[in-house]
Amino acid sequence: MSPSFLVIGLVVIAVLWFVINQLYFKPAENALRNSLQQTLNKQAAKRGGKVQVVRGNPSLTVPYKAINIECRLIENSDELYREFTYAVFRIPDLTNKNVAVLRNYKELLLKPVQFGARVHIADGKFNEDYVVAGNDPDFIRNLLTQKIRDKLLSHSLQVKLGVRFDAPILNREKGWVSVFANGVKYGDEFFDVLIETTILIYDKLIELNGSAAGDHLKPA
Repeated sequence: MSPSFLVIGLVVIAVLWFVINQLYFKPAENALRNSLQQTLNKQAAKRGGKVQVVRGNPSLTVPYKAINIECRLIENSDELYREFTYAVFRIPDLTNKNVAVLRNYKELLLKPVQFGARVHIADGKFNEDYVVAGNDPDFIRNLLTQKIRDKLLSHSLQVKLGVRFDAPILNREKGWVSVFANGVKYGDEFFDVLIETTILIYDKLIELNGSAAGDHLKPA
């Protein structure tokens, strides 16, 4: 094949991709973002929060007691298993704790990577559906109350305490709590569960960390 035919072929492929992207993918992405924007605006009005655009996507910030809960998403249309919808906040006093509560997916691409010793919870269903690990088993067992476990199970939510969920690779700041689910979610019911679960976890962490911790926490 001559170089000229190769160049023409590449140009045709590029044009076709551009047309397909504009006709099919872009409208779908715009529709998703519009739905997400509407959901977040509704949540902001309901909870006294605010919505702004971060990295091209709408982001919700909800104040609660001494923290700000940030709700965002990570999109990856090429690798859907890397798409997440999540909430994050920070407790500076908990930089010495590492916790991972990960859904025990059977699919290879979604299978959790366990860091630290596995922690067994006195709940057969939860132990079957989740991999729990961390550096303080008693702390983790006390954190995962029946109410929190039920909330996690209801929408396949997962939890990490340590480095921020969306932190750049070189950012190792700890004390961040991330509550997240696989996939791009934008329903009002989902965000109700996400935020309510995040609030339950925050309140329990403050209780476990001692009442003095809550007196001087600053919004992250």
